[in-house]
Amino acid sequence: MCSLSHAFTLCQLWTVYCELASAFYSNEMEDASEELTTADSSLMSFWAKVTPAILQLVSHSKNLAEIVGINFLAMMEHLKECNSPLLNKLLPMWVGVLLPPESQLPVQVRMRLRALETVQVSSTVPTAPSMSVTADYRRSREPLQKWLLRLQFKVSQVEKQSSHVLRFIPL
Repeated sequence: MCSLSHAFTLCQLWTVYCELASAFYSNEMEDASEELTTADSSLMSFWAKVTPAILQLVSHSKNLAEIVGINFLAMMEHLKECNSPLLNKLLPMWVGVLLPPESQLPVQVRMRLRALETVQVSSTVPTAPSMSVTADYRRSREPLQKWLLRLQFKVSQVEKQSSHVLRFIPL
């Protein structure tokens, strides 16, 4: 399941990257309507392709569906931390389609899901800096920087765990 974890990590990174590009073009450049549209449309196109693939994984078995659901829920929580506007757009579809009915979910997962549904994500994303870095800019980027550090730690932990598992498999 290391590959699945990395796949969701890359989905998070691509989503945040496209949103930052979109925010940069909308805030910093006057005639960037084409770049803004390209960033937004590539992000929506990406999720239009990835969501059916995730649905196919969920349909294979109950065990795989649980693992995918937990990883997907964690990804949605991380997108919420980064104030992802995409989360507001796709959360109703994702919750209804990718997670099993609420009666089948463990209590802890239901609580995490309710926390996602009740808190509205702001539509602002920390933007790329202009030439002068201000204190406001630094404060607006703190959640994103914390998220990136946690993501880096998570990837390193997954790699470390997978390398320990490989030691015990005889070749």
